[in-house]
Amino acid sequence: MLVYLDKDIADSYFTEGKRIAVALSGGADSVFLLDLLCKAAKEKKFSLYAIHINHMIRGKEADRDENFCRELCKKLGVRFLCERRNVPSEAEILGKTLEEAARDARYSSFEKLMESEEIPVIATAHNADDLAENILIRLIRGTSLEGICGIPSERELRYGKVVRPILSVSKKEITEYCSKNGLQYVTDSTNLCDDYTRNKIRNRIIPMIEEINPAFLSVSARNAELFSRDSDLINGEAEQIYRESLSDRGVILSNLRKKHKALLSRVINKHCIICGARPEQKHIEALVSAIESGIDTSLSLPGKKRATLDGDVFYVKNDTRIKDAAPSYRFKLSEGENHFEIPESGVYVTAVLRKIEGGEELIFAEEKYSLKPSIIYNLSTHRVLNFDTINGELFLRNRVGGDRIDFGTFKKSLKKLMSEKGIPQNIRDILPCLEADGEIIYVPFAAEALRCNPHSGNGKGQKLYSLELRLNFILTED
Repeated sequence: MLVYLDKDIADSYFTEGKRIAVALSGGADSVFLLDLLCKAAKEKKFSLYAIHINHMIRGKEADRDENFCRELCKKLGVRFLCERRNVPSEAEILGKTLEEAARDARYSSFEKLMESEEIPVIATAHNADDLAENILIRLIRGTSLEGICGIPSERELRYGKVVRPILSVSKKEITEYCSKNGLQYVTDSTNLCDDYTRNKIRNRIIPMIEEINPAFLSVSARNAELFSRDSDLINGEAEQIYRESLSDRGVILSNLRKKHKALLSRVINKHCIICGARPEQKHIEALVSAIESGIDTSLSLPGKKRATLDGDVFYVKNDTRIKDAAPSYRFKLSEGENHFEIPESGVYVTAVLRKIEGGEELIFAEEKYSLKPSIIYNLSTHRVLNFDTINGELFLRNRVGGDRIDFGTFKKSLKKLMSEKGIPQNIRDILPCLEADGEIIYVPFAAEALRCNPHSGNGKGQKLYSLELRLNFILTED
């Protein structure tokens, strides 16, 4: 039944001598895809692997799924690769929803296992129902033409590539195939509740739409294909215009002013990104309007860059008006009450460190006053940390370039962490972070390293300490 597989993908990747992985959750979709690729592997003579990620969200049910996948692969003679990720913990640490954290964990684990086993391609079981759900989610949240193209059939990873060979197959076709061929699978109980956006769309909205148009899934797939064609055409033309307009000075505007906004906006966005900026839609719209009006302008972009329209040229450079980072500081932290100040930076800190005795009530939540952008901050935070694995002295210091915090299965830059947690930009370079053994182990109002999390199970919890920080920042207007 290889007719279910996308022909272009099958001809390009499922060929003799190749190493192919299947993302196997144990659900009907992935079991269906595994069965198809087992048959294709015998016919085309390529090596097949299965990768299962246990997200540790559903306790015993997640372990059941892992065991089911392992036994299925053993029965089929497919090599089984598995990684466990504590997604609930990662979601809490990173301030993400479970959906977001699970997706990020899944793809980073794919990359890791594919690289270690030298597997260049992994096939996922995204289907026609997933495609329709994706389009609806993006339309509801707001999106561009690229967004309503749905799920791409291929996607590059840091290592290897994801392919989606059953995007045209409906969930109904999949379950009918499994029933007809006696394929067993497991059911994720979280798919049956409406706690997640995708489930609400899947379980409630799509059935209502199908009452109006029973062919909604096939219509969505056809529309996505048409949108993709249009997007490819516009992007291709924009790429050609960009190459023709690029010079040593920047982008020459004489060839752009009369171009359609759909092309002009893409050219502007591409040049900003190439120059290291991260423009938002409002920046693109402002630049497009200024180009069409022939008005010289200059505006600041995310990424500490500045976009400038000067006569007949558009260029992006470092924003020289952004002040240099605050001077670095590093103070030893001792048990008891500590005080330090850096008047030239407007930083005044009181830190109280004390050991928690047995039986004492623990305070795990942070207390914080307003983190809204201001020039005067009076902040307070109180955190319990596990120091069982900490050796040597403790220090409070501000972040420096390259600082990362270790969450066990991955590390995150302090720059990205502070941004995600909504810490105002004007205090990110002066916020005192806790250092031990040469690395940052706690960022106030953000997260602690996994080994210092009192819930993580690292160590025996015999060295629990309370750290209270009282922070006063008095900043200048500029």
